[in-house]
Amino acid sequence: MNKPAFGLRSRFTALGHKFRHPRLPRKNILKKVRMKRGFRELDYGSGPESHIIPVAEEETTTNRPAFNLRFIFMSLGFKFRDLRLPRKNILKEVGIKPGFHVLDYGCGPGSYIIPLVELVGESGKVYALDIHALAIHRVQHIASRKHLANVETILSDCETGLHRNSLDVVLLYDVFHHLSDPDGVLQELHRVLKPNGILSFSDHHMKEGEMLAEVTNGGLFSPVRKGPKTYTFLKK
Repeated sequence: MNKPAFGLRSRFTALGHKFRHPRLPRKNILKKVRMKRGFRELDYGSGPESHIIPVAEEETTTNRPAFNLRFIFMSLGFKFRDLRLPRKNILKEVGIKPGFHVLDYGCGPGSYIIPLVELVGESGKVYALDIHALAIHRVQHIASRKHLANVETILSDCETGLHRNSLDVVLLYDVFHHLSDPDGVLQELHRVLKPNGILSFSDHHMKEGEMLAEVTNGGLFSPVRKGPKTYTFLKK
């Protein structure tokens, strides 16, 4: 995390933020961030009282976010990756239909957001969840720039705050190996998925046997299909 400014530099920075805030109140930025109850707030170090970000109460159950610089380089890498293998090609394996409600759990810089919106259409809904504030800001920027009214962001380390049995599909791509409470995350995804809802899973850091065991051992999901890039599980 970047060290805060100090001395005269800090005073000028604070003055600049005061002039900026009447034009763009910080609360307007947070309106589209779903904040679950029990969250406390953390200033992510961007200056005096600027962006207030909710983080989980218990440090021990929080999946710590990558440093800002690492996130920026990761985002650039994903852009090159997506040129080589468009995300919409991967989503073809999932079976997403118009009107579906989909959660991208661990959305990162939002590589799947636009192709998801194209698949679910205006009658559908796309939720993007991540622990990293920069990821949430990036998705919000995409949604604003593309005028995507059916995209909602969730800043969280586990709980989604969504209603039980409300989702048709959850994407869990390349994030499972990072989770400090994988069983808790699977239980939450099982809770919000509709009966026979789809969990689309991929994690290139894990071997196939390890993935299948981790997802199915709790008795919450059953494997139904293996695609070129993803594994499909159904909620039991």
